[in-house]
Amino acid sequence: MAEIRIQENSLPEFADNLQAYSVRHDANGFDEQNIWVRLTSSMKAALLSRVTGQKEWNHWQVSSNHDYKISNGVHGDNARDYGKDEILDFVFPKDGRTFSTSSVGRERTEQALDTSAHIIAIITGHCTHEDSDEIVGELQFCYLTGLMLGNIACIEHWAHIVKVMFRAFRLVMDLPALFRKFIQAVHAQFIYDGVGIEGSILDADGGLEDELKNLLTVFKSRLDEQLLQAQTRLTPEQKSVGDAFAEFESFLWRWRGGWDLRGNYVRSGQVQLEDGEYVDAELKDFEAEDERGGKSSIS
Repeated sequence: MAEIRIQENSLPEFADNLQAYSVRHDANGFDEQNIWVRLTSSMKAALLSRVTGQKEWNHWQVSSNHDYKISNGVHGDNARDYGKDEILDFVFPKDGRTFSTSSVGRERTEQALDTSAHIIAIITGHCTHEDSDEIVGELQFCYLTGLMLGNIACIEHWAHIVKVMFRAFRLVMDLPALFRKFIQAVHAQFIYDGVGIEGSILDADGGLEDELKNLLTVFKSRLDEQLLQAQTRLTPEQKSVGDAFAEFESFLWRWRGGWDLRGNYVRSGQVQLEDGEYVDAELKDFEAEDERGGKSSIS
């Protein structure tokens, strides 16, 4: 009872710190009055019940202390016993392997470089009724829980999803509706950073900003290549991916000192697999553009 009284007495202070449901942002030619919808558009009940373990409707409690569940237990070095209400059961696997254990040789290398097959496996094997929106919803859940509550597990998982998704180059053409939603979700989150709330999700890891810049530089080049190759055969949904990324890139150009995604990137190198093995890899059709870079380590 004492704890309840303490919480009741702190409600006025807590309420004063709540963020507005709608945030208006006019910088860089962008005017958004309903940002919260964009931040939560794919957070459906089935996903929230799965992630939080709370089955009762609208009782999806989560705190800054929640950790994430992995295949052999709970992440982290703490030995304390986690209750079921303190574990987040993510849809998106939290591991570094993006290729099938049954794949070998070139197929294994291709899956390590392009995570499309890995994403398809997640959708068919993890998402409720193979609803790919759950990937976007989990990204949104992790962003909001990570920033609003300072939940480290969610911040780490947000970065993991972004890194894996923006390496799924083939998926841009195969599942354009998913990729358009994903790009728009990340775009909305970056808009909200520093506007709807103080600080940025990128501040949690000193090297994350540069890593994402490089990742998006490669993604832009691969996206442009695929759109150019398809040209008049593009479907409206595939074209919408290019449009969504162009809007995102335009925003990034003016954000946090300006992100220039037009740079070159390495077209061949070594990929380190999760077991420590290195394989030489050269992305197909890259041989004619040696001037764009030499060998390097890609992980």
